[in-house]
Amino acid sequence: MLRHVLAAAALVLLSTQIVCAAPFCPTTLPPTPAFVPPAPYNTASIAGFWYGTEALWIQLPVDGTWRGLPFDGKSYGQKIFWFSRDYDWHTSRQPDIVVTSRRLDADGPRFVLKTATNAILGSGMQAILTGAVLPTAGCWEITGHYRGAALTFVVSIVH
Repeated sequence: MLRHVLAAAALVLLSTQIVCAAPFCPTTLPPTPAFVPPAPYNTASIAGFWYGTEALWIQLPVDGTWRGLPFDGKSYGQKIFWFSRDYDWHTSRQPDIVVTSRRLDADGPRFVLKTATNAILGSGMQAILTGAVLPTAGCWEITGHYRGAALTFVVSIVH
């Protein structure tokens, strides 16, 4: 009898772990053919791959997962560097970019950020720097809108 109770308890625990496991997340993976940013941007990407078009692009991790992000008790923090052939930090000190984020694997609010700054990365490379509001781990779709261009990608956030 005790053996049956222990077996049932083990089955419940295992099924609970399976239910709590992260569901499938359709993360953005490297495209084929690869996107190559225009000069002077570094085309060799050590920590990921370039994704987008000349109008708007970013660098993403090869496996589509952001790991070890800082958590302030309310949300995970992530800086996103957006690149565009149309961006010039000399004339646009506070770029007019809108970034939205929404969770795909669970119900939750949609977040909209309209605050950005510029980033100078050396050798003539410039970027629009934003944050992302990610209150929980999970599967997130993030979209940037800049000067008529839109770029959407999906990442998995793990602790």
